[in-house]
Amino acid sequence: MKRTNKKVWTLLLALVALLALCVCIASAEGETGGAVVSCGDNISDHTPGEPVEVTTAATCKEEGRVDSVVYCEVCGEELSRELIRTLPKRDHFYTEKSLKWADNFKSVTVAFICIRCGDIRVLSYDENTAKITKTVNKKAKTATYTIEMEFNGQTFTNTKTVSTEFRCDLCDLHEKYPKNPVITAFHTFVHLVAYLTKR
Repeated sequence: MKRTNKKVWTLLLALVALLALCVCIASAEGETGGAVVSCGDNISDHTPGEPVEVTTAATCKEEGRVDSVVYCEVCGEELSRELIRTLPKRDHFYTEKSLKWADNFKSVTVAFICIRCGDIRVLSYDENTAKITKTVNKKAKTATYTIEMEFNGQTFTNTKTVSTEFRCDLCDLHEKYPKNPVITAFHTFVHLVAYLTKR
């Protein structure tokens, strides 16, 4: 019997706590106007606030704008919007995304990307449209190719350093010969003959 009374009292206390919580929520909603307030469908049903300036930033693709906007003080709905001024489009600002040199190092294919809007432009440059220079380091047996390109009013530079030694991809032979297609072809032919002879 005592255990049953204890359960009843526990249930009554829980109901009282729940009722008190509901009263607090209802009181808070009465003070703040509730979570959602609707003033009606007509403009006259709203309470206009003071105009505020709202700026929409310009991008590389669209103009920006500054508007004078009036919101309802009660529900926050936008009541009116008046253009004050427009903001000019921003200029693209490109950076080099990728670049590939031709095998003869006389041209490149480069992709530029605008860091502001993501626009991508793929272009090709050669000795007629860009400045390409070659510097040979005989001691290090290397050649350094440098290209200077103009795009969108910006100057881009890329450098590529390669070995001037002949290197066999089959036997990993390193010779002190400069890279030469004739030498490469002859060396490969020797490997081919050796391969066919062993068969």
